[in-house]
Amino acid sequence: MDGLLLSEVHDVVSAGHFGEDKTIKTLSHTYFWPWLASGIEDYIRSCDTCQRTKSSRQRKAGLLQPIPPSDRPWQAVTMDFIMALLRSVRGHDAIFIVVDKFSRAVHFVPPHRKVTAEGATTLFVDNVVRLHGVPDSIISDRDPHFTSKFWKQLFTLSGTRLTTVCHRLTTQGQMGRRSVSTRPWSRSFAAAPCTMQQHETRS
Repeated sequence: MDGLLLSEVHDVVSAGHFGEDKTIKTLSHTYFWPWLASGIEDYIRSCDTCQRTKSSRQRKAGLLQPIPPSDRPWQAVTMDFIMALLRSVRGHDAIFIVVDKFSRAVHFVPPHRKVTAEGATTLFVDNVVRLHGVPDSIISDRDPHFTSKFWKQLFTLSGTRLTTVCHRLTTQGQMGRRSVSTRPWSRSFAAAPCTMQQHETRS
């Protein structure tokens, strides 16, 4: 029944193959079922006519911009979070990873999954800045931990440039490799009774 209704409000010529929002608004005036919105989204995303005739609204990918090599240790770092791990006895359920691009040294820090921007900044200062100073460049993906106003203000005051990338495992290659190689043991790491506060490894 819902498939027939969706066809009538989306596929017929007079419907014009409207998008998800307009189709939901049109159909919800008269009908309702628990999965109405999700059903409409799935239906429209699988519509062959929409896929072939409508232009994509996503921004086109630009050219890859190489990241300049570092001249000294901890001049440039990459940062990332591995989230939703098994909770440890100390309540940690994530891993905060900071990698030095020059030496490939790594800090694995166990935070909480719901760590705030202020908490992430504290982790960075306590585990990186305190030991190595403030880096000239910090590379991260587009994550709320790094794009908040608190981070931007901190980096502005310290003279650090925040570099963002879109695709974690493709553009941020070094961090991507660390994240991938970390995943096989990351769950045991978060569940271990004795977590690492500061740890460096060299590859």
